[in-house]
Amino acid sequence: MLKKLGLAGIFCCLYTVAAMGGGEVLDPHGVVLDVEAVSRMSVAQSLGVSVYRTDALINREETGIAEGRYDTQLSAGASYDRNEAPAASVFAPTRTDTTVVRGGLAKEFVTGTTLETSFTSNRTESDSSFVAVNPAYATDGRAVLNQPLLENAFGFLDRSELEKVRIDVRRFNFRTLRAIEDAVLEARRAAWRLRAAQELLMIQKQGLKEAVFFYRVTREKLTLGLLEKPDYYAARANIRSRINDVLLVANEMRDAENELKDQLSVPFEERVGMASGGDPAVPEGAFEFWAGRAIASRADHQDALLAIQSEDLAVRMTRNALWPRLDLEATLDLNGLDREFDRSTEQALDGEDLTYSFSLMMDMPLENRAERGRYRQAKYRKEKMLTELLRLERRIVKEVDAAYRAVRVARERLNNADQIVDLQRRKLSAEMRRFHQGRSGSNVVIDYQRDLRLALDGRARIESTYLQSLDTLKHAAGILLEPYESAMGPA
Repeated sequence: MLKKLGLAGIFCCLYTVAAMGGGEVLDPHGVVLDVEAVSRMSVAQSLGVSVYRTDALINREETGIAEGRYDTQLSAGASYDRNEAPAASVFAPTRTDTTVVRGGLAKEFVTGTTLETSFTSNRTESDSSFVAVNPAYATDGRAVLNQPLLENAFGFLDRSELEKVRIDVRRFNFRTLRAIEDAVLEARRAAWRLRAAQELLMIQKQGLKEAVFFYRVTREKLTLGLLEKPDYYAARANIRSRINDVLLVANEMRDAENELKDQLSVPFEERVGMASGGDPAVPEGAFEFWAGRAIASRADHQDALLAIQSEDLAVRMTRNALWPRLDLEATLDLNGLDREFDRSTEQALDGEDLTYSFSLMMDMPLENRAERGRYRQAKYRKEKMLTELLRLERRIVKEVDAAYRAVRVARERLNNADQIVDLQRRKLSAEMRRFHQGRSGSNVVIDYQRDLRLALDGRARIESTYLQSLDTLKHAAGILLEPYESAMGPA
């Protein structure tokens, strides 16, 4: 009777384990992914990647904002004024109506030239009989041109500022690309961890099945008097231990699943599993090949090169700012006056009353200490960035070296783990034959079963480490996103 109750309790526990640990990949409502699908989903729908891409789009508009300085400015206005104030002189009018219409355009060109044009029509009418032209239309056309000749000569500083903005936008795009690459790497690592957790759960479930089978064999031998009760109790305790292992690993698998769903921004109520197989190809090429790819492809290295380019531009800008400010200004006025608007305008356009002027204006501080200090600062910053580029290249080579060695070590460990699993399986098989012959006890078989599970567990973890090390090497070389560039779009 006690044996029946013990067996019923064991099968009750097995049902509980199946309910809690089952459905991890076989759930009909779940989604089974491979690691390439995980990468594509990370690029396409991850909330973190979406934030990075939106930041890049926001930053891209800085170019248009900077180019706005060359937009044409239009101004227009009109005013009317009536003056009926009493005058002390009998010659002064008692009523004067003044209507003014004005318009203008202002434009800055990439050569640094500033051109301002304006047109003003002033109509004046009064009740005085002593006014020569009444009503009077006074038309004025004006053009003012300003051209810097030394500092900011022909717009050098203005164009350089715009170019620095464009470089900053490109730098931000490279930083965004590296951040997306980091996010995809974390998603792939989460995928490999989930696949390893699924395999570990399968190993523990298989261990539980073997424990149940061994329990039945032990019970039969106990009935036949071939074993003692301690062996029987050890077999029952072994089942309980295996149930605990299954529960623990099943919970760890759900944690890994939730981590992957968080990386991919998948609703937590959905089930996600990883398909077996589809391992990435073993990377080829010596260390020098991977180091060269990293220097040529890494987004942070491209960002550092652009930073030096931007600072070189800053050196040239501050050197130009050492010159005094010398501006050429030219002014042209066209005037017309008549009782009729059309004739007044014609007079102005015909240049009957033409006024023009030219001037040169120079302005500079005698000591010029501020600009000299800015120039030296720019040179020092460029030297600093060149040094930082060398440090970055050394760090990149170090990261590639570490990742390259990690792949080789993990691959060798995986080969050893395969041999360990094979040897442990043979050891258990031989011990089971001895057990059936009555030459071994339950404790030895249980220990050997545990040794095989540990070997399988270790192999699954080493395989996960190996797969993650492959991604780490690609990430260190800056080529992890190459297969998904078409899905990236503009970064």
